Amino acid sequence: MEKKKYFFSLILIFIVGALDAYCYMLHDGMFASMQTGNMIKVAIKIAHGDFTYIWSYLLTILTFAVGIVVAYFITRKKRGELISVIVALGCYVVGILIPLGKLNFLANAIMAFGVGAQLHTIREIDGFPVATTMCTGNLRSMTECVGKLITTKDKKFAHGIFIYGTLILTFIIGVFVGALIIKAVI
Repeated sequence: MEKKKYFFSLILIFIVGALDAYCYMLHDGMFASMQTGNMIKVAIKIAHGDFTYIWSYLLTILTFAVGIVVAYFITRKKRGELISVIVALGCYVVGILIPLGKLNFLANAIMAFGVGAQLHTIREIDGFPVATTMCTGNLRSMTECVGKLITTKDKKFAHGIFIYGTLILTFIIGVFVGALIIKAVI
């Protein structure tokens, strides 16, 4: 197993779980990592004729995408993965340091840029494609590994189940811990 990469992925997904709890609870119900959730909120607002703050959701979605593009170019260089993760972590710190209130849109956009950079950086562990920023794809891949393990009896799929399961659990723990800290502080 690529132990360093796996351990690093667990740390990153924990941080993003806590970050999403922070953004959702304190930044107007927006997400830094789950752009699907932001897209859903935009569509619902438009369906209800409510065009307030749509631009802030769109800005977050755009900066997330730009973060992926920037990370693409950074990761092509020597030590690019490390630099990309440092950029992501820096974005999280800057976003959290922005005072709550009227600048929530800016904080969310900066953190979404970082999440996009992080998402592009670590994309597989031991040959299994992973995401260190969200869990929908990891859940799909884990359940596919369950099916493959049942049908083929190949133990490598048990390893995939372990990788995906621990990433998902670590994300959930990150959200939980982040929510507890926010509740205690606010």
